[in-house]
Amino acid sequence: MTARVPEPRTSLLPTILRERIIEEFRDGDPRVVKLIAPAGYGKTTLAASFSGAKPIMRCDCLHMSTPIDLLRGVLDGVANALPEAERPGIAGAVITLGDDAAAWLSYAQSLLHLDRSPGILLFDNGEALLDKPDVQRIIERMLEDVSPDLKVVFCARVEVPVNFARFAGPERTMRIGPDELRFDPVEMALLLSPIGANSSMIARVDTFTRGWPMLVMMLFVLAKRGRLDAYLSGTGPDVTDLYGYLATEVLASLEPWARDLLEVVVALPDARQSDLEALYGPETATRIADLQVATPFLSRTPRSTLEVHPAISEILQKASARGTELAHSIIDVLAPENPIRAARICVHLEEYERAADLLEGGRYWLRTPSLDLIEVLYLLPPEALIRHPAVWNVASYARVLTRDSAEWLRLTGFSTQCRRRRR
Repeated sequence: MTARVPEPRTSLLPTILRERIIEEFRDGDPRVVKLIAPAGYGKTTLAASFSGAKPIMRCDCLHMSTPIDLLRGVLDGVANALPEAERPGIAGAVITLGDDAAAWLSYAQSLLHLDRSPGILLFDNGEALLDKPDVQRIIERMLEDVSPDLKVVFCARVEVPVNFARFAGPERTMRIGPDELRFDPVEMALLLSPIGANSSMIARVDTFTRGWPMLVMMLFVLAKRGRLDAYLSGTGPDVTDLYGYLATEVLASLEPWARDLLEVVVALPDARQSDLEALYGPETATRIADLQVATPFLSRTPRSTLEVHPAISEILQKASARGTELAHSIIDVLAPENPIRAARICVHLEEYERAADLLEGGRYWLRTPSLDLIEVLYLLPPEALIRHPAVWNVASYARVLTRDSAEWLRLTGFSTQCRRRRR
């Protein structure tokens, strides 16, 4: 992918021109472009670049409740894109429309018939229309009778069932998702190299951001201030507005099930898909796959465990104890059939007594200790082991075979207890 950084401007953040996507837009000549991606993927910025230097008609769908609200937003977008001399005429006409939805629709269509070569109508924050079918339908009706040169760009964080089929068939519809919008290492290098970042630093930014454009730009700000290395190493605070943006825009836009899932994974550093399926059922696999494809929030480690993006994980740890509550629910579900895994989760939560209780209660697990069990035993502190004789015996056996026995006895305090008994 080729990309270039414009000449330095007064703006703190440069614009990365997504030339490959822009060329595909121009060569393919789509009539509808759907930009579907979470917050911070540069959807609006990319949409504006489609029109070149020409103004774009922008309709912000946020807070729109009725078809007239939507049509008023379209008229505002048209007015702002026209020469200033033409705007008073639109403002005067709007006053006379009143509450007549049919009149609003007819007038909007008449303006969208004006000669523009080409004109782009941008619907921004389209996810606000997800539960408003009447407003979705008015978009479809409006686009049935407009200029053949009009192009529509629909930006949303999630899929919204607006049917553009009568306006543009599938051959003239272009869909752009998160994979296309993520920055690749070449784009990051073009952005960061001019401000002194070397290849090692760019690789660290690539690993940390996973191409999430908004996060890349925030790290660019830190790099300009000389604080990027400290932030990535965890020794320096975030001096941008990243924390607030992630909390209010990104996390707030997640569906409840998605936030719950992320919070569980944060609470369990080696979270497994089977843990989540025990709590939420088999459909969890599909939801995990959807989150992995659509967002940079969730990924799999080389050990096949799940992890949350560090920028999101930091906020979830500070903002809510919900993940710990859900982790306890997983323990309750797993305990009857898989006490070893339940005990492992208890260890993560530093609930060592409960972990030992679970293992002590399922003594048949202790008769033929597995590698998973031995791993848990190694993580239990001596004070928890000593109060659970069966667990202590197996732990001692495992450690004598695999570690220095004298060191193990010293750690558990067994030799000290023996001396006391002799006295």
